[in-house]
Amino acid sequence: MGMMDIACVVFAVSVAVPGALSVLPRAKPSDDGNVCIQKQENEFCFSYDRNNEEFGPFYWFNVRDTRKCFHGVNQSPIYVDTDKVRRFCGRTKLRYCPVGQVTGLLENDGYYPKLAGGDIGKAKLNGVPGFENVDFELNSIHVHIGKEWKRRGSEHVIGGKSYDAEMHLVHVREGSQGSGEKAGLAVIAIFLSTTEGVHNREVDAMLNKVHRIQEYTGDPLCEGEPDSGCAHHASGDGECGGIHHAIRPEHLLTSQVTSRGYYYYYGSLTTPTLSESVLWQLIKKPIRISRAQLKAIQNTYTHFPGVLIKKFGNLRPLQNLRGRTIYANICGERDDED
Repeated sequence: MGMMDIACVVFAVSVAVPGALSVLPRAKPSDDGNVCIQKQENEFCFSYDRNNEEFGPFYWFNVRDTRKCFHGVNQSPIYVDTDKVRRFCGRTKLRYCPVGQVTGLLENDGYYPKLAGGDIGKAKLNGVPGFENVDFELNSIHVHIGKEWKRRGSEHVIGGKSYDAEMHLVHVREGSQGSGEKAGLAVIAIFLSTTEGVHNREVDAMLNKVHRIQEYTGDPLCEGEPDSGCAHHASGDGECGGIHHAIRPEHLLTSQVTSRGYYYYYGSLTTPTLSESVLWQLIKKPIRISRAQLKAIQNTYTHFPGVLIKKFGNLRPLQNLRGRTIYANICGERDDED
């Protein structure tokens, strides 16, 4: 075991007292029914237009491989009632280990700007509650925003508060089938705000390139099977339409970002197939972005000809908690949470 390996080992303590250093419990699904698992294999045709009665968000049960989980009891996103969370102060931290630069393709997949592919899987997430010594490989990063001029811009709502956007860092548990297995995925949600927090150089570097992938020239997913050889039917000015983009994931989870802790719970993908395979971590402290960066995302075209993301946003409606427990890994006084 080398020095890097030693540094990556996560140690836990045995005390379980709220407010003191404690072992964090594993997020559990609802007791009200089975966990619905549906592995995602393909791109799907769906819409965020809430008035679309064919494949809008209230009719996603019409989308291929989604009906099984649409009425599941562990669905996401959710409203987090901060007065009802189960609060802990955990010693282990969410972090990437080993650290280092990885490169993927920044692309427009017709639903959101997305970084995927390349060697980003070399970035390993460590410290997921209940899986502290298990690695989760970085799979992709994408951004959700609300409909233009609407108050809600993040998928999750925290204590009545929404943000301008929500960035998802999607990870696959090593040795698992990902969305095809219970707890096969870990998603870190980072809230993005034009008025709060401080800028993050990795977020800025990625969002400053979004204007280069605003056009969508991939196959129209809603008109038959796509013929493109590109994994995400993307647009842009590079390989498969994507722009090669390098990132140091550990800079997304610096102590400055994670200093106020996070909420976590068991849930699902927020896009078809809606598989209930996700360990969610919602970082409490937002990262600041510019209005120009938000506008660049809003003015990105979807795979529907002539339709920009801002017309409907790309947020799934909030889902019922169905008795699930929401946990908080937040240290310090409760007054510090606001």
